[in-house]
Amino acid sequence: MVPFRVFIGYADIAAARRATGIVGHVVRRAGLRVEIQPRLWRFAQLASSYWADRAVTAALDADLIVLAGDAPGASDPAIEPWINALLAAHRGRPTTIVSLGGENDAWTITLSQPPAPAGPPPELPAPPVPHREFEPVP
Repeated sequence: MVPFRVFIGYADIAAARRATGIVGHVVRRAGLRVEIQPRLWRFAQLASSYWADRAVTAALDADLIVLAGDAPGASDPAIEPWINALLAAHRGRPTTIVSLGGENDAWTITLSQPPAPAGPPPELPAPPVPHREFEPVP
């Protein structure tokens, strides 16, 4: 079987279970012959820069990114900065995220940041050197 790596960011255990169940259901319905390999990350971990960086790495390596909340429309304050870090790391390429915000609140969004400019940054002109007159030493 082919590994199918799934990054699941979740608000609580119930949301993580719901997300893994939905992913399994979709994979079975699609008839995919894959081995689901979930990578679970609690939203609270994403508030720490140490863990957020590792979660970005795990998400970049995933075949699917799922964010599972505990209520429709609600999101943890750590999610937006983490998504921005993920997009910056994935700059120039689309990133698709499945959001599960509760029992009946699911959507998919594809986001991207424009590619970084090619080549080195333009050089700024050197600041002018002030002209100073010195008197000769006697």
